[in-house]
Amino acid sequence: MIKAYKRYYVPTHDQRTGDVNGRLISVWKHYEKQREVPPKEAYVTTYHPNVIKGPHLHKTRWDYFTCIKGEVLIIVRAPDGKYYEYLSSEDSPVTVEVPANVPSATMNLSDETSIVLNLCNPAWHPDNEDNYNLEFNDYNFEKARQKYGDLKHE
Repeated sequence: MIKAYKRYYVPTHDQRTGDVNGRLISVWKHYEKQREVPPKEAYVTTYHPNVIKGPHLHKTRWDYFTCIKGEVLIIVRAPDGKYYEYLSSEDSPVTVEVPANVPSATMNLSDETSIVLNLCNPAWHPDNEDNYNLEFNDYNFEKARQKYGDLKHE
């Protein structure tokens, strides 16, 4: 089952002046008990403007994707062939859980580089890349880009 978790951010403050100096996005806490499989690795990946990464499949790896800069659309194809679309952005972070054997793709909706934090299990290892490219032939990426891109301008 594919799950999405609404995350949040809180402003951070200079301890001396009280001035806002940034923000913190909570992505995972060991005590939340939401994750089917706890993460074993964390990494950050960048997405050039308007690109699509994937679709691809991991046969053993679970992924937990959260956009921390920019805006991306995470597209997941469930075992029944149905597609699910999740928006995640720095202003409205969502963590999308993608189980092993469930293919996904990520589309950068921004005109700038987006950054996605991925928590995964098992950790990537050069002896087991577990990365299989495939196609979403029955999914219209351009229609999705238009649909979600138009939401930004409303």
